Amino acid sequence: MKNNLSLNRICSLGKSDFILHWKELCLSSGIVAVILLVYTIIITASFLDTHSAANIYNVRINYDDLFKNVLFIWGIVQASYSFRELHDKSKNEQYLLLPASPLEKLIVRFVFTSVVLPFLIIVLITLISIAGEIILIATKSVSTLQPFNPFSWSTLKFIGILIIIQSIFSYGSAYFKKNHLLKTIFSAILLGVITTLILSGIIARVFHLNYLRIILFSSNNFGDLSSTFPYSANTLSWRRPLGIIWTIFTYGVILPTSWFLTWLKIKKTQSSDGI
Repeated sequence: MKNNLSLNRICSLGKSDFILHWKELCLSSGIVAVILLVYTIIITASFLDTHSAANIYNVRINYDDLFKNVLFIWGIVQASYSFRELHDKSKNEQYLLLPASPLEKLIVRFVFTSVVLPFLIIVLITLISIAGEIILIATKSVSTLQPFNPFSWSTLKFIGILIIIQSIFSYGSAYFKKNHLLKTIFSAILLGVITTLILSGIIARVFHLNYLRIILFSSNNFGDLSSTFPYSANTLSWRRPLGIIWTIFTYGVILPTSWFLTWLKIKKTQSSDGI
């Protein structure tokens, strides 16, 4: 198998993946759509019974939060099973023998979990929000449509955050043989605690700042921390640079490292199987 990238092979592999999993995708999409539609109708109806029609902010569902919850749950579950064929004896030979390099297989699964799936959920939430708004207009609770806005900054930002999370769960899917989701969650929590403690110690010694207190409490709860942090009259000034450092670390270290380790695992599995 050639290791150079080929757009034709990537497209062929994506087509093959779709043919193999389209029934599963349609079934899961239909179930989620029905659940969301029923949820929207029930919540909207309950709001109409308990709130005045003039208070439209109490009547409307927060579709941004609904989108984030669905995308988070569905996204990490899908990522946790994105490379399940590697450990399934009934499917791994067929998957490993596909005419594509490990990198191309990685790209195809990345595109599905981080591009196709969010797009699918955006379409579902948009349609559900339109249905909910039509119900409100039909009951004369509101006069204008305000459906879900998929192009809002909060939506795009959350998709970017989820891509980081999905990369970790995708590696867990390739690394762990069973119980990918649970084992990845436990490993991520353990690694997060260890990393936080290490960073807390480093920042406390270098900057004389209590890093744990900075990340655990919101800006509204800080107050006057000059006595706690003698070298900073206003600790809030440290939150922005720390946020920038964390963003660079997640997108510059965690994301590429996770996908690189996933690629190595796929390559190692193919080599160990003599492919």
